[in-house]
Amino acid sequence: MIDSCEFPTTLGAIKARVILMPCAQNLCFPPENNAIGPGQMPTATLRPHA
Repeated sequence: MIDSCEFPTTLGAIKARVILMPCAQNLCFPPENNAIGPGQMPTATLRPHA
């Protein structure tokens, strides 16, 4: 498990290209919850699915 204070460091260490495509109908992981990730991941792109 990742400690919350290590979360930004952990995301910043990801080197793979990432496309986050959250769906508005997903009640467990809505787009708002995924918005923070791309700001901390150097190669991530957020593309919400309608």
